[in-house]
Amino acid sequence: EAESCVSCREMEKYTFPDAAVIAALEPFTLLRADVTENDEDDKALLKYFSSFGPPTIAFFDSAGRPLEPFKLVGFVKPEEFAVHVQRVASL
Repeated sequence: EAESCVSCREMEKYTFPDAAVIAALEPFTLLRADVTENDEDDKALLKYFSSFGPPTIAFFDSAGRPLEPFKLVGFVKPEEFAVHVQRVASL
């Protein structure tokens, strides 16, 4: 867990354990990267994903292409997150 990232901890505590979120994420393969050390590898990963910091939730199509309009940055409440993920899954 990203200890220095307050929004990350909020996502871990409130959003990801939510039953609707768990159900919405079922069809996805989840990958997680902790970039809070902000070392060169972390900076390169953030740059690659066009992100300024955590938490960033990026979505990709089945060919691995980023779905930029669906990227989320910062804390997202469980209800909003579940609806957002369902929209991505329906593409």
